[in-house]
Amino acid sequence: TATRSRDGSTPLLLARLHQGPQGYVLFLVNHDSTAQDVTLTVDVPAGAYGLTELTSGAARTATADGAGLRLDAHLAARDAQIWSIRAP
Repeated sequence: TATRSRDGSTPLLLARLHQGPQGYVLFLVNHDSTAQDVTLTVDVPAGAYGLTELTSGAARTATADGAGLRLDAHLAARDAQIWSIRAP
């Protein structure tokens, strides 16, 4: 999923989810020149998850319901985050 610049030419925020044998990896990339507050719903099965942002080491837990896992993040201008999402 990506949002686009006003002229529609360049994605400003990119979110990409990959599934592997040990869980999920979510890549968030802010191409914009300003910081972005992001709220995402990640399509994962219902249950409890441990989330770790791999570049900063920030960790939290969250529970996915039938609609997915909600993740709020703040991305600085031209920054990226990589989240590991694992069932405990």
